[in-house]
Order: sequence, then C-alpha cells, then structure tokens
Amino acid sequence: MIRLVKKKLRRNKIVAQQTGNDLSVSSNETTRNLEQARGEKTVTEMNSLKDQVAILWKAVEIQSLKDQICVRDAKIQELEDKLYLRDAEIQRLKKINDSDTKEETQRPKKIIQSANVAYDGICKALPNC
Repeated sequence: MIRLVKKKLRRNKIVAQQTGNDLSVSSNETTRNLEQARGEKTVTEMNSLKDQVAILWKAVEIQSLKDQICVRDAKIQELEDKLYLRDAEIQRLKKINDSDTKEETQRPKKIIQSANVAYDGICKALPNC
C-alpha cells in the first residue's frame, strides 16, 4: 500500500512537472510571440517613418526645383525687358538716323534749287544769258 501511494505520488509529481514544463513552454512562446509582434510593429513603424522622411525629402527637392524655376523665370523676364528696351532704343536711333539722312539729302537739294532759282533770276536780268 505504501508502495502504491509512493507510486501515485511519483506519478503525480511527474505529471505536475510535465504540466509545469508545458506551462513554462507556453509562457515562453507567448512572451516570444509578444516580443516578435512588438518587433514587427517597431519595424513597421520604422519603415513608415522612413517612407515619411523620403516623402518629405522629395517635397523639399521639389520645392527647391520650383524655387530654381522661379529664379530662372525672373532672369528670363529681366532679359526680355532688356531686349525690349534695346529694340526700342534701336528704333529711336533709326528714326533719328532716317530724319538726319533725309535732312542731309534734302539740304543740298534745297541749296541746288535755290541756286537754280537765283541763276534763273540772274539770267533773266542779264540779256546775254
């Protein structure tokens, strides 16, 4: 009888140890699963942050390019204004040149005309012309 009780106690002890081991294993697995889930969340969060940083960096690059385009457009506008002013000055100088040319060609013509009129007047006054 004592032997029987001892056997039962040993069996119960072994069963208790196995149950304890099983509980320990399942608790370790649960802990491991929780840590893995936390790690995955952290990795996911890190990837999300990396994506956000990449998007923000692209936005900064785009804004920088837009600023460069604005500066380039301002320079183009400045050059177009200078070109317009130069063309206006060229037109003004052409008008002055044309009027001077007309005046220079008309002045000798007027002088010749006046000389011809004077000569005709002298010829009429003198009977021998």
